[in-house]
Amino acid sequence: MKRTLIAAATVLTLASPALAMNGGAAQLAAELGVAPGQFTLAQLVQLKNASEKSGNDAVVVIDGVRIDTQM
Repeated sequence: MKRTLIAAATVLTLASPALAMNGGAAQLAAELGVAPGQFTLAQLVQLKNASEKSGNDAVVVIDGVRIDTQM
């Protein structure tokens, strides 16, 4: 019983940063108005940076698709 408890605590401790990162990406996706999982964290950061710009600087190309963040 004690071993199981220690093993579970260890797994949760090791998984915490990954869970937090996924939550952060989901929060950023929600802030940008896109579906969670639709873009990688790096792509979300590109979208966030572009959304703070105007004109041509507000356009991002991801996987060959042009996304205008000012629409």
